[in-house]
Amino acid sequence: MYKALRENSAAVCNMLGQYAFSASISSHGQTEHGSGQLVSGNYFEALGVPPALGRVFSLDDDRVPGGHPVVVLSHAYWTRHFAGDRSILNRVCLSTTLK
Repeated sequence: MYKALRENSAAVCNMLGQYAFSASISSHGQTEHGSGQLVSGNYFEALGVPPALGRVFSLDDDRVPGGHPVVVLSHAYWTRHFAGDRSILNRVCLSTTLK
């Protein structure tokens, strides 16, 4: 429904989708309870928020459901759990279980 509204609405300039969820987040051999959001590929573009490092999602990430398993970390999470380590980019390091 979101895609149909986004692509066929002449009255809307930009539309984004988001869904909040609870998760178990594992990193560095530890698991903690956390939260996240599933967002549409244009989420950051629609909000006008550029990445501080790396990239954010794009509409290309929406083309194949589950085809681009990537995550955007908040700055607070990145500094708290990875000490601001830039080598975290493009690394498989997180495992989440949606609840």
